[in-house]
Amino acid sequence: MGRHARLSPSKAKQWFGCPGSVTLTEGVTDHYSRYAEEGTAAHHLAAHCLQGGTMPVEHLGRQIIVASGVAHWAETYTADVDAQVTVFEVTEEMAENVSAYVSKVRELANGADMFVEQRVDLSATLGAEGEGGTADVIIIGQDHYAVHDLKYGKGRPVYAKDNPQLYLYALGAYEHIVSLILDAPKFVTVGIHQPRIGGYDEYSLPFNELLTFAKAAREAAEKTRQPDAPLIPGPEQCEWCLGMRKAICPAVAQGVLSTVAASDVDEFVDLSGETLAPPETMDAVALAHALGKVDLIEEWCSAIRARATRLLQLGQSVPGYKLVAGRRGPRQWDKDRETEVVDYLLKKVRLKMNDIYSRKLISPTKVEKLVGPVQYKRLSEFTTQSAGSPAVVPESDPRPEIKPAVAELGEFENLKE
Repeated sequence: MGRHARLSPSKAKQWFGCPGSVTLTEGVTDHYSRYAEEGTAAHHLAAHCLQGGTMPVEHLGRQIIVASGVAHWAETYTADVDAQVTVFEVTEEMAENVSAYVSKVRELANGADMFVEQRVDLSATLGAEGEGGTADVIIIGQDHYAVHDLKYGKGRPVYAKDNPQLYLYALGAYEHIVSLILDAPKFVTVGIHQPRIGGYDEYSLPFNELLTFAKAAREAAEKTRQPDAPLIPGPEQCEWCLGMRKAICPAVAQGVLSTVAASDVDEFVDLSGETLAPPETMDAVALAHALGKVDLIEEWCSAIRARATRLLQLGQSVPGYKLVAGRRGPRQWDKDRETEVVDYLLKKVRLKMNDIYSRKLISPTKVEKLVGPVQYKRLSEFTTQSAGSPAVVPESDPRPEIKPAVAELGEFENLKE
């Protein structure tokens, strides 16, 4: 593909939900966040293991360099003075989480044809040259195929059903890879792997339904190319949009102001005093409406702060505001001088070794590396993971509802006596 995809599958929720966001953010540049680069490093480790037949624990301590969004093993990286470079080490945490993904993919593949980090072309589907993306894994069975995607972040869960990113990968995979092996697949499975927040979710749909989605994708793509494509704010389409992150979207600004003011606001006005809608006065209907905008408002506020910080860092003026040093981090020993500290505490202060060092059982990931997968399997029953905290989500969220513990009327004894 000669150019960067304008309608990237990874941003499908954005341009499906808000056609005007594509034109709004065209040409807007953004620096790579550390979270995104960490995900790139994890994908690099996962792909290396799936292609080479290794496990992540075998690479503990190795360094991965992410240079301008592209990952390399440190020992093979050739320095580029113009690149934004971040170094990541394969830690126990990364190895453990990527291992969950690698093991699950191998289990699902079960010896079938597997394509890792496979570029797929969506030019025909979306009606424009250069459209496409990269599928993490494509597995081809006898009468079906599957597309899998690793999400390494720790944000909110993402689900496979009705996921336009995965459906687009599945369409692209069929166009240039699967169709060469399978004449008419009966169904396709899409899978989301989120090892850091709960595991794996998959959904299977008849292949004909995927073709129906292709028509909807083509229509959505056509809308983004219209000169009057509308801006339609919403939690899903705004989540990763540069228009939101750079605080340049007028539709978001108007929607946020109208929500906090509980009335239509056409421009920036003074929202102090009685103008704001106090949450404690809201009934259930008003609260539900506001909840639908909370994520959008919080993201907009974060984008405003980030934008102001960036301008001040560049030496530009933001009237009435200045940049100051935040709270300092916790004290810690200089790693290069730890032996001097130990020597002083032992000889001068005369503390005992047990007083200056704390003992801690090694992690399950390190144990797995030491004893091997067979022995570790016998120990897995001794591991635990804390439950997630309760969260308020829309009713459409597929996770099961937590029912409040309400006692039945006859459960309490008579306490009159």
